[in-house]
Amino acid sequence: MGIGNLIWTYDTLNSGIKIFIAVISVAFVFGIGYLISKGTEWIKYLLLILFIMGLIGLPYIIINLKNEPIVGVINIVQTVLQIWTLVLLFVIPKDKKIEL
Repeated sequence: MGIGNLIWTYDTLNSGIKIFIAVISVAFVFGIGYLISKGTEWIKYLLLILFIMGLIGLPYIIINLKNEPIVGVINIVQTVLQIWTLVLLFVIPKDKKIEL
């Protein structure tokens, strides 16, 4: 969703530093996904902390929904997917290895 958002608002990437920050942000999200797929236990707590900090941006999402409806909808879908990810990470127990 974030890559789609970047493509939709490509005109905001008008300097090298903004492009660098966008690439680092996408790489960070992929890194979190990789660590989750490997079963790293502490990453779910980091994701929870980052999500809580991101809730500060809810008024910005509402402004985006009014000014740029597509970007606002993408932001809302991202937030819902993050909530669902956190629910899955904390509710579904980690698979235990069966010893033979």
